[in-house]
Amino acid sequence: MTDATRRRKALQRIRRLACLDISGPQLAPLLLRELRDVLYFDSAGYFWRNEHGATDLFMDDQAVIDLLPLYMDDYIQKAEREAGRSFEEGLREDFGPIRTEQMIKLPLRQFLRHDYYNLILRPMGLNQCASLVPRLAGGRPTGALKLYRRDPRHHFTDDEMRLFGAQERYLADVLDHTAAGHEQDLVNDAILVTTLDGELQWISDQARQILSLAFSSRWHQHSSNLPGMLRFLLKKLSQLSNGREAQGLPHAAITTPHGRFVFKARLMVSTTGQDNVAGIRVEHHRPRHLRVLEALRDMRLPPQQSETFYWLSQGFSEQDIAQRMQISINTVVYHRRQLYARFGAANRRELLSQLDIAIQTTSPQAIIR
Repeated sequence: MTDATRRRKALQRIRRLACLDISGPQLAPLLLRELRDVLYFDSAGYFWRNEHGATDLFMDDQAVIDLLPLYMDDYIQKAEREAGRSFEEGLREDFGPIRTEQMIKLPLRQFLRHDYYNLILRPMGLNQCASLVPRLAGGRPTGALKLYRRDPRHHFTDDEMRLFGAQERYLADVLDHTAAGHEQDLVNDAILVTTLDGELQWISDQARQILSLAFSSRWHQHSSNLPGMLRFLLKKLSQLSNGREAQGLPHAAITTPHGRFVFKARLMVSTTGQDNVAGIRVEHHRPRHLRVLEALRDMRLPPQQSETFYWLSQGFSEQDIAQRMQISINTVVYHRRQLYARFGAANRRELLSQLDIAIQTTSPQAIIR
């Protein structure tokens, strides 16, 4: 397959993603995976304001992820504010794609000597950057997409920047996090034990993995300190145990590109006689729609056949599918029959059973390489 064909097919898939009935940060990994066939970059990130009003980020390179706890250090955060524009400034001021030189406050030579560049950007391989704030109709931002290249000499060309900018409305529709929620599948759960003061007593490997996905930018798998959200739960639980709270057991949730994470705290009876021990159940949920998309992508079906399969899985009639895809009912019937033949199914129920099997065996692409 030529580069031009690969790029054209990836652009088609991005535009189809924008037409589906699911959107938000949880599509960022899949979206960045498609963008890799449109533009060359070594790593990429998506920055957005989460449901609690805080800035959150997703990076698709494990080497970068390993350094994120350092990025959250107070000194580094201060250095970033000195050297470059903040995320909030970008949301207000950036219209269309921009390069590194347009994102920094200092002259380039001074920036290259600054601690922020030498302690964070250069070790992470984030030397050249193309940034875009995808905006919905009316100008509302959906976050910021940043594409990075390691080689400081490999600038993004004018043609590449125009191509990136031309996808803005599709990218905004895919990443719109104000869209309605969707059915979530529980894909993993675990437990950890801690004192009410936040001293970790025991944690399973699964719990560490879930916390790492939920708080990757602010927590490291080998850390003995609990994330701030869990410490807040323990504070609420302590108030409950002291009779200062009348509400039910404390719980909290957060949504990231890796899924939705739910945390529930309750008092436990300690075998050592301690009476201030808490158990926190951590749950990892992922949207059913997204799991369907991942399974279909791994099947490598022809584009229209894959989209037909998606809408069949959502319970749409052939007439509704034809209207959504802007094709004839006969074409929908043709694709359905092709799917039946491909998967040895006699009816829709058997076809969807094959999809369920594929979903269970598909691993989420949290890190895209």
